[in-house]
Amino acid sequence: LGGVVAESAGAGGGMASKWSLQELRAYFGEKGLNYPLLMERVHDLIIKTLLAVEPVTLSALQQGATFAGPGASAQLVANQNCFEILGFDVLADEDLRPWLLEVNTFPSLASSSPLDKRIKTRLVSDALTAVGLHPFDHELVERAAKEDQMKRLQGALPRAGVARSHTVQSIGTAALRDLGEAEWQLIVDTHDEYLRRGALERIFPTQATSRQYSGLFAAPRYSNLVLARWLECGAERCFKPDNADLVPPWVPRLATSEAC
Repeated sequence: LGGVVAESAGAGGGMASKWSLQELRAYFGEKGLNYPLLMERVHDLIIKTLLAVEPVTLSALQQGATFAGPGASAQLVANQNCFEILGFDVLADEDLRPWLLEVNTFPSLASSSPLDKRIKTRLVSDALTAVGLHPFDHELVERAAKEDQMKRLQGALPRAGVARSHTVQSIGTAALRDLGEAEWQLIVDTHDEYLRRGALERIFPTQATSRQYSGLFAAPRYSNLVLARWLECGAERCFKPDNADLVPPWVPRLATSEAC
């Protein structure tokens, strides 16, 4: 969740004004309104909206992210080679209940004011930083993609991914040290992304929400269960030196625990 702007109608039906979330929080404080309650409900609305389209979104991601690339490591999920910025239009009523108006898949990033420019510039910057783009050799990737396609046509492409260290039924009680390479690759990638978050806020999965919404998925996702178990066992704290016993010795140690 980024530092999006809040829009309110001016007095007497005049021109609309845009506020930052910090300004909205200050306004709520002046009026004695419960800002944390509203944001908690907005977060709930956003998570449930995305869960409603999770099956079709995941299907599209898997279809477009089957290329493993040269030197690909063990992984449980499709390659993270795409991302999307969504714009949620939410209306809050006098009881602080949020109502979803629409979700924009191509939200405008044009700036109509200095405030707009500052907020949207930081949003784009933080989004690209969170994505964590890696430089690569175009010729090497193109050659590997052609080999991948040829093997696919010949039916010689090996099964993607690696064997799971646990099952959907057993992962919920597994010790972190007993997780395999693929599970820890997912955890490390998730933690690295969190450290690159900038001003963005992760609302799912978190220690508070991972289990809360698990029953709303169309089907249990093993990767979600792995992250839920990691969050339950301490999440980011397991990478700190005094919790080294939670992590297998072969998992890379963090160079820093400070966020970007």
